[in-house]
Amino acid sequence: GEIIANHNHCDLKGLNEAIIGCDVVDEGEISVVSLINRAYLVKGKKNLTSEKIEECFGSRSIEEWAYKYLLKLNMVSHGGGHELPGVDRLEKVIFFPEGRLFFLKCGSSTDVYEDLWNFPRGYRVEGIMERIQALRLATHYATLQLKYTIKVDF
Repeated sequence: GEIIANHNHCDLKGLNEAIIGCDVVDEGEISVVSLINRAYLVKGKKNLTSEKIEECFGSRSIEEWAYKYLLKLNMVSHGGGHELPGVDRLEKVIFFPEGRLFFLKCGSSTDVYEDLWNFPRGYRVEGIMERIQALRLATHYATLQLKYTIKVDF
């Protein structure tokens, strides 16, 4: 078959810092991709309206060039999204110079985590794709199934 995508993930390394198209693995660490769910390619639609911009920025002034730029954007959920078992919702995130704190509502309590990297999770790609289509945020382009993973050491 024809290869139409060669990677299914990006890695956020910090605020406004992303590694796209590859995984960064520390010395001696093993990175194994075990994605058994389908993945989807979608084409985003221009879906940030004047009303949404007003809702986000309120009465704060926004320069005309930025306003025009925002009107051309599309907002689509990254990947399929992850489900955190036992977590009802994310209450808030507090950013500070050395990292961030995640406040997770779990039943009647709120738990705080500094690192969610090893937090148990499920992949909820089907529900996210359905929601993206229901909100008309993107058009479905292709459905993918991971067959091969290649690791290259430099």
